[in-house]
Amino acid sequence: MIIDATKPHRLPLLKQLWQEAFGDSDAFTELFFSKGFSCERCLVAEEESVLGALYWFDCAPGLAYIYGVGVFRSSRGKGVGLALMEAAHRRLQSEGYSGCILCPADEALFRYYEKLGYTACAPVAELVCEAGEPLSMEKLSCEAYACRRSALLPANAAQQGREAVRFLGSYAGLYGGSDFLVAAVCDEGTAYGELLGNKAAAPGITAALGCKKGIFRMPGGTKPFAMFLPLKEGAAPPAYLGIALD
Repeated sequence: MIIDATKPHRLPLLKQLWQEAFGDSDAFTELFFSKGFSCERCLVAEEESVLGALYWFDCAPGLAYIYGVGVFRSSRGKGVGLALMEAAHRRLQSEGYSGCILCPADEALFRYYEKLGYTACAPVAELVCEAGEPLSMEKLSCEAYACRRSALLPANAAQQGREAVRFLGSYAGLYGGSDFLVAAVCDEGTAYGELLGNKAAAPGITAALGCKKGIFRMPGGTKPFAMFLPLKEGAAPPAYLGIALD
C-alpha cells in the first residue's frame, strides 16, 4: 500500500469514494470538491487503484481538522483507514502542526479514535427553540462572517480557515445581527446551525429563517463535540470547535 498526496487525475475516483463512504448527494459532493477541496490536504491510499483517502482543513492556531476518512467498501477491514490516520499524523507533525482535531459522528467512533490516542474535547451546548418574532439580520459574506466569528469565539477556540469557511458558506446561510452571529441550514421547517452571541435571539433568528423550530450549537455545555490528538509536546485541546462542516 502506498500513501501519498493526491493528484488532480484522481478526483473522479475521490468523488465516487466520498459518496460511497459518506452518502453525500451529487450536489453536496460537487460543492465540497469545488469550494473546499485541495489536493495539498488530501492523502490517498493506493495499490492497483485508490483504496481510501483522508482530508483535512486548516484551523488556527496550527491545527489540522480531519474532515473525513473514507475507504471503498471493497477495501474495508484491511487496515486502510488506520494506515491513513497514522500517515496523516506523521505528515502533519513533520509540517509543524500542533495537533489534530476531528468530530466523530457517533459514540462508536469516539471509542475508535480514543484507541488512537485522541481525547474528547470542545464541549458544546444545544439550544432548541420554537420560532418567535422575526429579528432583523443581514446576510454576510464568508470574509465578513469569519471576521465577526473570530471576535465572538471563546478563548482557545479552533478557528476554521479560509477554505473551510468558504465551503460552509456554499451550503449554509451566514447571518449577523447587532449582538449575534449564526450559520444555519434549513431542512423541513427546522433550522440547524451554530449560534454565537446572544442566545435569547434564537427564536427570532428561527423565524427570520422561515423555520418553525431551531436547533443551535453554542459554546459551553458538557457534551464533547470533538476529539484532539497533540502532535507537539504541551499542545492543548481547543476549548471549542462548533462547526463540523456537515
